[in-house]
Amino acid sequence: MKKIIYLVLAVSFIFTACKKEEGCTDQIATNYNGDAEDDDGSCIFGIVGVWTPYEMTVEANVIVTIAGATIQSFDTSYTQTALEAGIEGNIEFTNSGTIITTNEMGALETDNYTTSGNTVTITNSDDGETDVATYTVTKTNLSFTISDTDIENEMGMTTTSTYDMTINSTRQ
Repeated sequence: MKKIIYLVLAVSFIFTACKKEEGCTDQIATNYNGDAEDDDGSCIFGIVGVWTPYEMTVEANVIVTIAGATIQSFDTSYTQTALEAGIEGNIEFTNSGTIITTNEMGALETDNYTTSGNTVTITNSDDGETDVATYTVTKTNLSFTISDTDIENEMGMTTTSTYDMTINSTRQ
């Protein structure tokens, strides 16, 4: 009887000891688990890294009103390559909250960024102005959208302009 109990315990121990740890096995993921042997599909990716923009999409709407009556309205949308849109070089988000880009003159520019959920706030280091964008990120792609609404009142006429500018990039 004792031998049967030892045998059951030994077999149980062997099967328990052979179980592989599951988790995220991709080293660039924010939740990488170095002890995991089997990837369980739980990897989460962040924006830290070097990204190459390949296109920009703009969706815009303008409405002109006088005394509350719409006198003109139009929508437009278009997609351009990064070069056509004037986006030079790569975009790098560092671990320390710095974003490095290339300006129109080919010089590197360094600004600061913070993230909260799927929102990134970029603060211009020269004048302190901020741009807020929502983003989605996968292992290989980053897409971020900057939205803005501008309302101008002049001589009884109100012009409301809204736009969404989306920049799509691939990870280097």
